[in-house]
Amino acid sequence: MATIQELEKQYGVETSTTGDEAGVSIDALEKKYGVNQLKTTLTIDELEQKYNVKPSKKPSGAGGGFEKGVIRQEPDLPWYKDVANALWKHVVPVAPTLTQKGRMLSKAGLTPSGEPIGGGRTSRLDEGAKLLDLMIGGTGGIAGAKYLLPKAGKAIVKRSLFGGPKAVAQKAVPETITDPNTPLYNKIRTAIRGRQSLRGKQEQLYKIDRAERFAKVKAVGEKIPGEAGYHAQLRELKGPMTKQEFKSIRSKFSQAETDELFNIIEKSTEVVGPDNVTAKRGMANLLGVEGGKLPTEGELHLLGKIFPKNLIDDLKKARPLWTRMKQAGLQLANIPRSIMSSYDLSAAFRQGLYLIPTNPKGSYRAFKGMFKQFGSERAYKAAQESIKQNPAYELAKEGGLSLTELGSTMLKREEVFMSQWAEKIPAVGKGVKASAQAYTGFLNKQRIDTFEYLIDKAERLGRDPKNNMDLVKEIAGFVNIASGRGPLGALENSAVALNATLFSPRLIASRLTLLNPVYYIKADRFVRKEALKSLFSVTGAVGTILGLAKAGGAGVGLDPRSADFLKLKIGNTRIDMLGGVQQYMRAAGQLITGKYVSSTTGKVVTLGEGYRPLTRLEIALRFGESKLSPIASFATTLLKGQDFEGKEISVPKEIGKRFVPMVIQDVYDLATEDPELLPVSLLGVFGVGLQTYKPRSRLKGGIKGIGPLKEGE
Repeated sequence: MATIQELEKQYGVETSTTGDEAGVSIDALEKKYGVNQLKTTLTIDELEQKYNVKPSKKPSGAGGGFEKGVIRQEPDLPWYKDVANALWKHVVPVAPTLTQKGRMLSKAGLTPSGEPIGGGRTSRLDEGAKLLDLMIGGTGGIAGAKYLLPKAGKAIVKRSLFGGPKAVAQKAVPETITDPNTPLYNKIRTAIRGRQSLRGKQEQLYKIDRAERFAKVKAVGEKIPGEAGYHAQLRELKGPMTKQEFKSIRSKFSQAETDELFNIIEKSTEVVGPDNVTAKRGMANLLGVEGGKLPTEGELHLLGKIFPKNLIDDLKKARPLWTRMKQAGLQLANIPRSIMSSYDLSAAFRQGLYLIPTNPKGSYRAFKGMFKQFGSERAYKAAQESIKQNPAYELAKEGGLSLTELGSTMLKREEVFMSQWAEKIPAVGKGVKASAQAYTGFLNKQRIDTFEYLIDKAERLGRDPKNNMDLVKEIAGFVNIASGRGPLGALENSAVALNATLFSPRLIASRLTLLNPVYYIKADRFVRKEALKSLFSVTGAVGTILGLAKAGGAGVGLDPRSADFLKLKIGNTRIDMLGGVQQYMRAAGQLITGKYVSSTTGKVVTLGEGYRPLTRLEIALRFGESKLSPIASFATTLLKGQDFEGKEISVPKEIGKRFVPMVIQDVYDLATEDPELLPVSLLGVFGVGLQTYKPRSRLKGGIKGIGPLKEGE
């Protein structure tokens, strides 16, 4: 067993300064401080990787800067004084000059009392504790510590900051939610299993509800005359009709037990803000006085974060057979898309492309973490947990920032990995799950970091977003849109069913919004500026790359009527770097001009002219077909009896294509059509669009003289 001194020597750090700890083993020291994070086999780099921090980095300039805090600590924790002392001690070498010290502490919101900053006179415990408190619970956080501490002081702070919060957070949740032997836990499970269905009696409940409402309407009409009475009567008619699915189980619980269930939800650290209210609504429906109603899918998802899995499983089993069959059907329908979207790391330069210019540093951090999460479920869970510790997390949730998960609720998952069942397929499922972890992990990290960055930026500009929820919602909306999570409007609650028809309905909504001038006109001026900067940065960068490529002899599509518009063409391979925006621009160009340019022959065809002419309607329909989900596209292909090239279809081949990852299909096309460009397939792994096909003069079903339309043209 290594002693603390041996560990310090090995890592080149100073974690212990008090004499009574000389020779004490690290296990004993951890026990004393109530932490259990450092292991003798971990290096500093491994610790930083495990906790997703980089405190060893020194500030790039004077003062370095601060980031928002993470978790509020209790000042009476046993390790607090040691950390505070070490922290204040090591401010001195980080900020050598008096001016730099003042700037740092001023930015942290700390004005030391008494003597001037500098020298040994500032090594007072009370000032160190004050600074630590500000960093952890206020301005600096763990990220602030990395700017204040040189290498000599980081280990003790890291162990303390990461060891203490877990114990504090666990105390916030009552033990009844995890102990399967508590009477309350057993009672609610027994009540759910023994519920009595009200099937067939719902109409009777409606009649009772209507009679009560009409009685109230009559009484109000007699009491309040004139127009005011009419409006009062309307108010009595408002609200949903009473609907219960089973007889009330409320009588089986005392008021104290009912209150305890709601208090468990209230005190949860997993479900906060508006989600906490939604979880309570699910419990209220379950314990209805007149009759019970099972929680909705979204409410079940939130309750599952608080209560034991067995309880949630009981609630799911209690759902009607039709509901369970519908969920199973949607899981099955989404399996092909999950497989087709797997075995790559495409989120970065596909869904997340238009968020990169807004916060490049945050996007880079998310990109690095994506590789770890692809290979490790533990790394994925740790990354998601760190997101919850972000100081902007609660504000982000309240503002509507989309932070997805890999739980069993389809509505909360990223749309291309909506089927959890795909992860359970032998052999293949491991790759699907790894891809889903990387995809979800990258986008969540990119979104929360960018949201926090924009909130901070708005504050620096004097906008005070924390007291302006409209601005917060607009910032969250922009982050969602720019990261491929567009709004579905009235179809929001039908997102899962819509996903069974379209390949990526939210990505479609995202890209259409980015191209919609009305969005920028209506947006808050701060959000409008950031959104336009993002759009022009991406298009400007792509334009620069295309210009350089063209100067170097590569082909570049400049005709908006061609499928090659704004694509880099090398041999038979087309490279699309616009993250899913190009297709809409090309479709608009064809529909507006009424002309189509073949990407294989270059011939211009006027829509509506000639024998069996191609029309605007057919262009629109073909564009729509290219956005269909695998199941829906298979159905349309069967109905047409031919593929995009006009060839007779092979049913086994069509089925097989929908169970092969798209990145593998891209590699195969490159290997057969342009084998010398096989290294280019790496771009496809990271989300850059690739298409490889040879020119064809004329095929069955094609347009005379120009050949057939290919998928994506």
